[in-house]
Amino acid sequence: MNDSPRRFDVAVIGSGAGGLTAALTVARRGYSVVLLEAAQQFGGYLNPFARKKFVFDTGVHYVGEGFEGGSLQRIYRSLELDVKFNELNPDGFDWYVFPGYQIKLGKGIERFCQRLKDDFPHETSAIDRFFALLKEVEAAFRTVGRVRDLRSGWEAAKHLPALLRWRNATFAELLDHYFDDKLLKCALSGPCGDLGLPPGRISALYHIGLLLHYLKGAFYPRGGSGSIRDAYVEALQAKGALLKRNTAVESLLHSHGRVNGVRTQSGETFLANVVISNAEAVATFKMADLHSHNRRIARRIRRIEPSYGSFMVFLGLKANLSNNPIQDANVWHYDDRDIDRLYARVENGELPSGEMMFITIPTLKDPQGNKAPSGHHIVEIVTLVAAQPFARWFGQRTMKRDQDYNDLKRRIADPLIERAALYVPELRSEEIVVRESSTPATNSHYIHNRSGAIYGPAHTPNQVFFRRFAPTTPLEGLLLCGSSVLGAGVAPCTHSGYVAGKLADHYLQRRATLRGRAITDLRVAARRLRQQLPW
Repeated sequence: MNDSPRRFDVAVIGSGAGGLTAALTVARRGYSVVLLEAAQQFGGYLNPFARKKFVFDTGVHYVGEGFEGGSLQRIYRSLELDVKFNELNPDGFDWYVFPGYQIKLGKGIERFCQRLKDDFPHETSAIDRFFALLKEVEAAFRTVGRVRDLRSGWEAAKHLPALLRWRNATFAELLDHYFDDKLLKCALSGPCGDLGLPPGRISALYHIGLLLHYLKGAFYPRGGSGSIRDAYVEALQAKGALLKRNTAVESLLHSHGRVNGVRTQSGETFLANVVISNAEAVATFKMADLHSHNRRIARRIRRIEPSYGSFMVFLGLKANLSNNPIQDANVWHYDDRDIDRLYARVENGELPSGEMMFITIPTLKDPQGNKAPSGHHIVEIVTLVAAQPFARWFGQRTMKRDQDYNDLKRRIADPLIERAALYVPELRSEEIVVRESSTPATNSHYIHNRSGAIYGPAHTPNQVFFRRFAPTTPLEGLLLCGSSVLGAGVAPCTHSGYVAGKLADHYLQRRATLRGRAITDLRVAARRLRQQLPW
């Protein structure tokens, strides 16, 4: 192996949505880029896997802002990525099903508002006030991000009270302020699984942001999540970026408060003026050993609360599901109207039995996507779990774990499949061709995080917005992106990568300018010195 270090303008650690976006953002600006991925494939949760001609998505079931002009599509267009989406049923792409009640979330604030009024007429006035808050928060998010001068700052300031009032509140506290009806509170809490916390613990403003995100419509990438990943990889290769798989970064190189590059576990060294890390913020700081020298970072690392892990069941089914009522929607199934009670079981490390789960049929979202053989469909089931029951298998190679692990997965998957058969009766037949499942240990292996968490730091009030990790770090030239920064999900992670890429560009331009000035000053000094010399 050639031990001489290679030099790049930018080194990117990790190839999730954030890392891919950061890498392409700087590559398109003409910088040399190396992208280092520890796993066997690029993409993080954008990376699908195949079994017997079935292609399963591991982390993307739907996204927001996928419409033309939406913020996600604007980033794709600016990067010249051709990513196409199918819009899911505007009348109801999410079904929230509780004992004796269900409601559908569709496109449009007014549509959802009216459905709630129809179901809870005695709360009409409170519903109006709640949706007025949503619009006020939306205006605040929009204007705060566009402050450029005194006038735009004044416009943003008019909406700040809504953010300031609820910045420390949980969504349950906000609901209690507006409503008395417990079932109405459930209806509004239905999508809390998208951020992995119950209403009693999730940030009120983040949950409002989630609602606003999807009230503009929900979308599924044509060709599945792999089509997004492949578009990035092809664009990076066209720009001359070096992409390396199976290359785990062991440490960050730095001196005098400035990053210099990275060293991999295999001993390779890549020098770079900027390092952008899509790895967990905690793992990144440990790579740089910052926690040993910075008490504030050390304290934050000790206090950080990760999100929960996931247990997923991937099913390839020989059946005709074209008439299934779900179609391209998602089902959020709850056995209890007290969502916090269901999450308490997760917190206690209890194994799931189908009391809370997410069900989707990707082949009905993308019928032309060639994700399953003709006459077959894919059904995916997701629930949340704590990492602790799977801790003994962390660090072991996937597909090589012992029989106890496989038995545990089957004990969890069986009741999930049985409960999902309420919505897809064909699951009770003998026509399941492929059956796979994943755990937090799987997530840890493929995503290389410490706890198998799927949402980065938990989205509690004290770990969101300015209390989350910033894209900049105490180490000059080291930038962060991914779920540790803006939040979990394709759109937030993509935005974080775009921000990191633009910050890297500004840093490198400033560095080049300062270097140019220094060289000019040296030349002037040398000329003056020559003029003073006697020979």
